[in-house]
Amino acid sequence: MGASFGLSTGTYSLLGIVEILSVALFLNPRTGVLGTLLLSSYLGGAIATHLQHQQGILFPAVIETFVWITAIIRFPELIHRIQK
Repeated sequence: MGASFGLSTGTYSLLGIVEILSVALFLNPRTGVLGTLLLSSYLGGAIATHLQHQQGILFPAVIETFVWITAIIRFPELIHRIQK
């Protein structure tokens, strides 16, 4: 799939490492809010890339929705930060 987006093997590996680190930050309660923002940004980029290449965005959009629902349940203070 990376080749269809014009990504080299090295870039694809780097993106995988960034995603794994973002998930690790998301799963740790002390860094969960930072992980939420990083995952949201990462998935937003995935959605933009899919749109640019005329591919479906359902999968990254569902994953991003799941991340935000989980984050709001885990970190209720996010609701107050978003509303302000």
